Amino acid sequence: MKIEKAFVVTTVLAAIGSVFGANFQQTPYVQHPATNAMSLIWFTDSACEATVKWRPEAGGDERQAVTTGILAPALTNNVYQGESGITPKYRHRVRMTDLEPGTRYSYSVTLPDGTSYANTFKTAPEGNSPIRFMYFNDSETKPDNPNTSDWADPNNNDKTRTYYITPTEGYKQGLTRMKSRNPDLFVMAGDLAWKGGYQTHWDEFWRHNAGGLGTGYDDPAGSIPILAAIGNHDLQDAAACPPKASALAHCEHYLGGESALERYLSYFEYEPNGVDFSDVDDRDRSQMFHRVDYGPVTFIFLDTNNGDTAIPRRIRTRGFSATPPWPHPMVCRQDGLPTSIPVRSSTRG
Repeated sequence: MKIEKAFVVTTVLAAIGSVFGANFQQTPYVQHPATNAMSLIWFTDSACEATVKWRPEAGGDERQAVTTGILAPALTNNVYQGESGITPKYRHRVRMTDLEPGTRYSYSVTLPDGTSYANTFKTAPEGNSPIRFMYFNDSETKPDNPNTSDWADPNNNDKTRTYYITPTEGYKQGLTRMKSRNPDLFVMAGDLAWKGGYQTHWDEFWRHNAGGLGTGYDDPAGSIPILAAIGNHDLQDAAACPPKASALAHCEHYLGGESALERYLSYFEYEPNGVDFSDVDDRDRSQMFHRVDYGPVTFIFLDTNNGDTAIPRRIRTRGFSATPPWPHPMVCRQDGLPTSIPVRSSTRG
């Protein structure tokens, strides 16, 4: 779907949404790709119903499902840093199943006012079919990036250089170029948001990927799954807790970091890793590291944030930096071919 159209949709919704009680807060995007299934996630500003329809693009039977938005409690103001003005977000999710491998499908999502978002996606291929993916990291989005930034001069540590373009324009142009290569996947090695404890920083990330800046490029996540590791910036609030904080549970940076993790978990969906950590929060463990099989490749996503002092301590203990706790089959394809690709987050911003 062209961004011009998506922008028109959101503009129309802004004008009439109050009548019908629903707006797209974030347009639909695809997740959890498989040979026979794909998940579709989006957010509205009320607990409205929405109708999803999908069919093979080349023709075939149409299927549909109806969803009701569920409040996403993590996607709200960062009260620990005085963030305000975030409209509540209601999460919709549909798992489209019984699909054919390597097949492109068209889909639409219709809100109660009749406004519809439309796009396409392609299921994962079987066997050794060739795939194309774009591998990158450190988008580090935040809304207050309208100006160029000064960065260290690699030729002189005592000087700085001003970037030629703004971070916002740079990320936009990068997505434009990558999207033009028609990839099957975007693979990100962490640091999606500048500080994941701030909802506005995540909103900026999805404004680029599923909602649009209004000109020049498609909303890529509407048709290309984003597979992402957790970076240190994605778990940061503002600063580390004081080293000798006597009541860690009351440290606002600790709590902000916990909320950062919940934001990440609200946006992404992966196959459960099958590891039982009954002594801790199972949801956190099952999503902080994971495996994705796609065509001839296995992607293994690791959380290597252990030891980063800018991240709350209890979160740091959930990462893994040494022996993987999963069964050995997780490090190779079922056929034993050495085609696995580790994707790990960096502990340095």
